[in-house]
Amino acid sequence: SPNDANIGQVHALLADGYSQSGDYPKAMEHFALAVQKAQTEDVRRYAMDNVTDLYVSENKWKELADMWQSYFDVHEDEEEESLKAVLWISRARVKEGKPDEAKKILAEAIVPKIGNSGNEQVEGLIQQLCSLVAPKRRRVSVPTPPPADAASPKPADGAAGAAATTPPAGSATPPSTVQMTGPTFEETEKELEKLLTPPQAAMNGTSQMRILFARAWLARLMKEPEKAEKLLSIIIEVAKPDDLSPLLLATIGDNARKKGNIEKAEGCYKRLQEFFADSDYADGAAVGLAEIAFEKGEHDKALVLFNEATSEKYQGSSKLLDATIGK
Repeated sequence: SPNDANIGQVHALLADGYSQSGDYPKAMEHFALAVQKAQTEDVRRYAMDNVTDLYVSENKWKELADMWQSYFDVHEDEEEESLKAVLWISRARVKEGKPDEAKKILAEAIVPKIGNSGNEQVEGLIQQLCSLVAPKRRRVSVPTPPPADAASPKPADGAAGAAATTPPAGSATPPSTVQMTGPTFEETEKELEKLLTPPQAAMNGTSQMRILFARAWLARLMKEPEKAEKLLSIIIEVAKPDDLSPLLLATIGDNARKKGNIEKAEGCYKRLQEFFADSDYADGAAVGLAEIAFEKGEHDKALVLFNEATSEKYQGSSKLLDATIGK
């Protein structure tokens, strides 16, 4: 019954069987057919998630990109779904040796949505873009030049000359310094800002905070911890909780709490708890508020919140370890 409404699910079940028996080519074939023929989004997502894992493990990057591109073409107006597709398409392009194309795909997807604080996928794309923009710098040792007034050895002939120009046994090797080759952080930062900055009319507080976050993430990737810390401190100081996405609410809340800015931390956690309860980062609000209660000596309140963070109330478990240690 190839035209039956449930044929997509049948292909997914066949694929599961082949996968468990180790016949991965057959599993890929039937998961791909399930994607094409699924009549419900649940079946399609299940098949896509499974065949994505198989394509990655088998280095089938063209097949992966083509599948997610087809999905993107249909779901382009659905923010969460379209950005998930972009993430996979860009990863495939990188594996195909097309990093510039991947950067372009990511930037074009991020910029129209960078001002929407409710879209959780944006930070993931920003992190992916940062990893592509960050140069592969190398550490090289550069010999320290001798002092300008150092006496030059006089030319000599024969064995005497060789002896005169050969360092004596046990002499110290001239010192050297370690330098980084490649573009500087400032140069790379400008490229990143150019890729991420929306038209002036579309710029808002969320856009500005996400660009600061991108610069901080780039600094971390480029081993510039002081610059990363400085940029995060700026976000803590100037950001309004209303302008932050779920990831940034959790991140800035934690950083503000550790720096002793309890008022800012509580504002971030409470907004995360109230407006983004279904987010993958929502359990961070309960853990953050529990840590604050614990530090105030309000142990009963802290335990209630830690228990809440480890319950089934939250679909994400980004802070499960911290909640368990807190308990």
